[in-house]
Amino acid sequence: MKKLLLTTALVAATATAAVADGSNFNVALYGGYVGSSTTLNYNLQGGVNGGKADLGGNGGTVGLALAYDHIMSSGLVLGADVFGSWHRHEAKYSATLGINRDFESELRYSFGTALKCGYMFDKTMAFFKVGYINSRFEFKGTNNTTAGTPSVTKKKNLSGLLVGLGIDLPVGSKMAVGLSYDFAYYKNQSISAANVADRANFKPRMHFVNIALKYKF
Repeated sequence: MKKLLLTTALVAATATAAVADGSNFNVALYGGYVGSSTTLNYNLQGGVNGGKADLGGNGGTVGLALAYDHIMSSGLVLGADVFGSWHRHEAKYSATLGINRDFESELRYSFGTALKCGYMFDKTMAFFKVGYINSRFEFKGTNNTTAGTPSVTKKKNLSGLLVGLGIDLPVGSKMAVGLSYDFAYYKNQSISAANVADRANFKPRMHFVNIALKYKF
């Protein structure tokens, strides 16, 4: 019985040590591509003209993230991260149904947090994450038909749902290179277009593809 208890204790201690050695905090510097598939619904001149369009655009992003990964002896990984990003992204659509209105959307910065679930294949980790994102948008409507009519700009922080996939490849004992794709789904936002009879409804949907350099400590 004593031998059995001693053996069990040794196995448990070994498993605990393996988890402690594998789990880590890490900081990441990342950058890459940001694109949009935003749906724009516009209603001009009180409903005389209107339509639906894809307000697509492309740009770049750079950011920092701090994460914790808890690696179990089975290879399962549970983790969480917080992040902040700066973006340079613009999208524009011109409505020309007898009149001329421009609608624009710009993404400035984002921050948020996410929970992660993954699996270790040797030293390579594949993961899925879901979380919260808050992004700063600037929406703009311009009346190009009536001279001297000012444009209308609305700056707004929108909350959204973030889901993503990624893979981390080891580079030595302390470093890793990560590749990820994230999709952000935000609540709708409406503005006027420099005319009380013109309305536009934006449905922001953003795509992020990033490469990251991670340091474990």
